[in-house]
Amino acid sequence: MLVEDALLLGFVQGTCTRGPEEGLVLVRSVWRADVAVRVWEPRHEIRCRNFVPQNDALEQLSFPEGLRPIYFRWFHEALGT
Repeated sequence: MLVEDALLLGFVQGTCTRGPEEGLVLVRSVWRADVAVRVWEPRHEIRCRNFVPQNDALEQLSFPEGLRPIYFRWFHEALGT
């Protein structure tokens, strides 16, 4: 895929609660991007891809405990709805 345009929606900060990175504070950026789909050959850890209509995307995802409302807000902001 080729990113043709992108919009920064915001940032999320969280602290790892277990594992080798326990206590580490992570900051992630959340983006909306317009992309051009290109021919793709599976490599590395990603072996497949799936395209769904943007209005159906939320139904295809699972969310960490308690974070569903945040993801819904991001999607609605990204879609301008």
